[in-house]
Order: sequence, then structure tokens, then C-alpha cells
Amino acid sequence: MVKWEWPAFLQTRGGKWALRMTLVVFALALLLVTAYLAASKKPGFYRRFESMSLAERQKLSGEFVKAVLACYSDIQNSDKWSLYVTDRQLNGWLSTDGSSDMARFLPQEIKSPRVAINGRQIDIVAPISYQSYSAMAHLTGTISVPEPGVIAVRFRSAKLGIYPFDRKQLVTMIRDSLDHPDWQLEQSDEGGDPVLSFRPKIVIDKKYELTVESFATDDEGKCLITGSVTKTKPR
Repeated sequence: MVKWEWPAFLQTRGGKWALRMTLVVFALALLLVTAYLAASKKPGFYRRFESMSLAERQKLSGEFVKAVLACYSDIQNSDKWSLYVTDRQLNGWLSTDGSSDMARFLPQEIKSPRVAINGRQIDIVAPISYQSYSAMAHLTGTISVPEPGVIAVRFRSAKLGIYPFDRKQLVTMIRDSLDHPDWQLEQSDEGGDPVLSFRPKIVIDKKYELTVESFATDDEGKCLITGSVTKTKPR
């Protein structure tokens, strides 16, 4: 039986030092790769939507646009409006026709957002990048309308990949980015979860002002938003 021995160089002081440094570098590299993969982890619904064909995503986008046009018809012809869409339709639009529109409104660090609705819970996932750092941001929360015109977003969790992110810090960042004199932004706490409430001013074609009166979701990924229409007075 042949007895294995360390090479002579590795038995010297310099060789042992070189071996330790090599192991340290390897461990650091493995740690960085693991941290990168963990921060870049995509939830299941995001991966499933990525595997969807372009034709199917375009079909879903068309359904979303049709729903928006039906809502626009309500706005023009009634004092009430409603928008009924699914998360799949919204994601279809976000990944095709709406991608360039969203790019104009979102910070350049945020790309390709996707949404999942499960009961009252809403998940928003988007890749983010800042200089050389990149990760998957994953927000979970609920949306309600405590009174006509007021939208309240309750943040139940926030992650970068699998790593938790300070929700209160996140809400402060969102509040600062949405700061508008007419929106009456308020930050509060509900059961330990930060809540951001605001009163957005929604004006269509400079002629119709919309008030959100209800926001409902279900277990099948459907979302129904309803409200009232007020004709603005010409100046």
C-alpha cells in the first residue's frame, strides 16, 4: 500500500502559509458566490413567468389593455368607474407593451417588476442594481382603501433575495420619493407593520378626476378597483 504524503514544499513554513492563504481565498470566493446567489434568488412566480412564451405574454398584455379601455369608457360615460384585471394580465403588459412606459417612471436602478396576487397579499418583485451590486427586491404587503380617495399600503415583509430588509427604512425611502404637496402622505404602524397612506390626485385628460373607493383581490390573482368620477372645471 502506497502511503500518501504532502508535497515537500507544503511541509515548509512558506508552503503552509501559501496553503492557508489559498484556502482563505477559496472560502471568501465561495462565500461571495453564495451571497450573490442568495441575493439574486427569484421567487417561483417570477421564474414561471420568465418561461412563458412571448406570444402568450402579448396575449395577456392585450387583455390588460382591453380592461383599461373599458375603464376609460366608464370614465367618459358615467360617474363611476371600475378596473378589473389579473396579475397575469398586468405582468404580460409589464413584460411587453408597458415595459418602456414603466422605465420612464421607475428609477433606473429598478428593472422588470412583476406582481403576484394571493388573497389579500400582494407580492412585488423586481431586479435592482446599484453600481456593481445587484439583487432581487421582494416586497409583500396588502392594499386597502380606509376612506374614499385614500390608499393605504401595509408592508408585511421586504427582502433582497433571501435577506430581510428594514421595512421602516424602506417606507421612509418610498415616502420621500413619492413626496407631493397634494398627496397627504402619512406613515403609521399597524400590528408592528409600517403603513404608508396617501391621497393621490388622479386626473385623466385634464377633464376627469378619479377617486378610488375600493380595492379588492382574491385567491385567483384577480384585482378589482372601483371609484367615482368628477368632471374638472375648465380654467
